[in-house]
Amino acid sequence: MAGHGVAWEVVQRLNGRISRLRVMTMKSSDRPMTGYQRIEAICNAICVLKDPVQAQRAVAEHINEAAGIAKKILEKEDGTK
Repeated sequence: MAGHGVAWEVVQRLNGRISRLRVMTMKSSDRPMTGYQRIEAICNAICVLKDPVQAQRAVAEHINEAAGIAKKILEKEDGTK
């Protein structure tokens, strides 16, 4: 029971950082498609096309793009690049 307070604090900090990065990646002009367009593509693949392969591809593209932008942001903040 005693370790739960520490674990909860770690989770809260991670959630805060993830939320901050999400906002920063959404504002980035480094995106060929907006986040909204990416979500539309995912929904279209699932609901309209009913194509799990296309849905998986759209999700992977969305995550990879956001991860790349987040990495650049963090590197700038840390002064690594």
